[in-house]
Amino acid sequence: MAKKPHNSHQKGVIAIEEYQGRLRPRWNYAGKRYCLALDLPNFKVNLKAANKRFQEG
Repeated sequence: MAKKPHNSHQKGVIAIEEYQGRLRPRWNYAGKRYCLALDLPNFKVNLKAANKRFQEG
């Protein structure tokens, strides 16, 4: 299930989504949508690590 940011108009928001059993961060930049394939299975420990990594910048 996708994790949605609280305010999609907030600058610098990265959402961690689950896609085909894997995690991927998604963000907008210059009006375009980007994502990065992490090749991490959707487990609690991986989701926690991805959130920590992408929220600290």
